[in-house]
Amino acid sequence: MLYVFAISIIWHIGWGLLFKVELGEPKPKNIDMTETVFLGDFIHKDHLMAKLSSFEGQDSEEVIKVIEPSCTRVSMLPEKRYFIDSKERDLFYKKGLEEDYAELTIFKSLKVLKPLPKEKDEVDIEGPLKNRGVLYTGLKPEIPKWLKDQGSFNVRFKLYVDKKGRVVFIEQVLSSGDLEIDLLAKGYLKEWRFSDISKTCNTKYQWGIVEVKLASKNDKG
Repeated sequence: MLYVFAISIIWHIGWGLLFKVELGEPKPKNIDMTETVFLGDFIHKDHLMAKLSSFEGQDSEEVIKVIEPSCTRVSMLPEKRYFIDSKERDLFYKKGLEEDYAELTIFKSLKVLKPLPKEKDEVDIEGPLKNRGVLYTGLKPEIPKWLKDQGSFNVRFKLYVDKKGRVVFIEQVLSSGDLEIDLLAKGYLKEWRFSDISKTCNTKYQWGIVEVKLASKNDKG
């Protein structure tokens, strides 16, 4: 009997040496976190926030990842209008009509290229361009107020006009003596339009010399 008991003790001691069993607090484990990608329209929130903590026994550090949906759908439903009374409704629709009328007014104010009346045609052109019909000249600019005491200014330019009647290049021949006046006259000539001769003439450009007289409003006449 003692012999069997001794063998049992030796057997338990041997197995205890082979396998070490710890019953203390479990050690922290490293957890591998992988990013999860959500696809589809099942995401209804603006964003998702995942709060991760460190498991390696170092200083606790919060890691926040913001996952936004891949696309955002915007509803384009028409806006509903609720009127308190008929007067407010009439004012609303009247405002809409006024806005539409303003747009029509803008279209009416667009440039319409019409031949200038002969009795009002004061355009004096020298060179091949003199036989070309002038369709549009725009409004002649006035000289600045601080120059009105100096009277009027004359500037001469050489214009180059293409087949379509557009002024493509301007060469100054005679200066007025004031740079600002010269620039005003040049900008005025850039708006000129001549008749289209693309179907009747093979010449690429035509030139002509034009003299522009700029004066204050009181000196015109």
